[in-house]
Amino acid sequence: MKVSLPILLMAFMPGLIYSQDLNYHDYFPVDTVFFEYNNIPFQIQPTTENCWQVGRPSKTNFTSAYSPPLAIVTDTLNPYPVNSNSSFSFVIPYNLVQYSFTTYFQFYHKYDTDTIQDFGTIEASYNGGSTWEVLKDSMCPNWSCVQLYWDDDYVIANGELLPHLLNPSGKSQGWIRSRFIWWWWMPVDGNPAPPPSDSIVVRFTFHSDANPTAKDGWMIDNILIGWRDEGTGMAQLNQKAFLKIVPNPLTDKSKVVCALPGANFDFYVYDLYGRLLYTRKSQPNNPIILSRESFLPGIYLWKSVSNGVVNQSGKLIVY
Repeated sequence: MKVSLPILLMAFMPGLIYSQDLNYHDYFPVDTVFFEYNNIPFQIQPTTENCWQVGRPSKTNFTSAYSPPLAIVTDTLNPYPVNSNSSFSFVIPYNLVQYSFTTYFQFYHKYDTDTIQDFGTIEASYNGGSTWEVLKDSMCPNWSCVQLYWDDDYVIANGELLPHLLNPSGKSQGWIRSRFIWWWWMPVDGNPAPPPSDSIVVRFTFHSDANPTAKDGWMIDNILIGWRDEGTGMAQLNQKAFLKIVPNPLTDKSKVVCALPGANFDFYVYDLYGRLLYTRKSQPNNPIILSRESFLPGIYLWKSVSNGVVNQSGKLIVY
């Protein structure tokens, strides 16, 4: 199966609600794009020569998706074309940037290209696509610009860590997990550089020269966004997952259950575009009640804030 261009897909999987304790230096997913579902902004650039397709890979080396059946591939059936500059982009909602000191972006990919001549690039835009920056390690000494570091490249087959694959080229050792992190400010520095005021757009582009190669190209699956706890010296309140929405999914009424009596926090609910829809302050002996009448069916993101610091976040599903 192939998806024709131009295309808009919405693809967040509604099954990634986490409930583990918040341990320092841990990663906390918000959602993952598996390409089988239609509910978050993802766009293949609508140009006639674009070779990206969403479908079942059936090629020489690309025989299946990381999580079958679907992935996004530089053509699901044929070798990648010559003279290609094909892109697709992915929007990270603004409110995710506000979750923590860090936002991370992770994906699984395979590549099979003519080494050096044909390659992929990954860029980000912080102004809605007006300008683009190639993603690479970029620690800023004056704290006035976006800081980003490439966290790891991990070979799934043998557990090997690789040097940064900033421009994937050649042939990968099977599936690679790559992950990079926006570090908006140092958790213990006290000299913050504010995050961007809009959503982040990440763009994947595949480049090929004029020589045909009969190779498979680039395949990407399971794009994940979330936040990372870098260790901020938060109070004990922040070291445990102390809030829970019961029941979740919300079908009539749900209660925000707090495991720490007397805890003070502000509770917020956003849609997936970062628009604030609901806010309440905690009150002793008066739990927060969420009503089905307040929300349309769909997926929402929530967070709790104490003393100006996000201490927990998660997902609310409304049926």
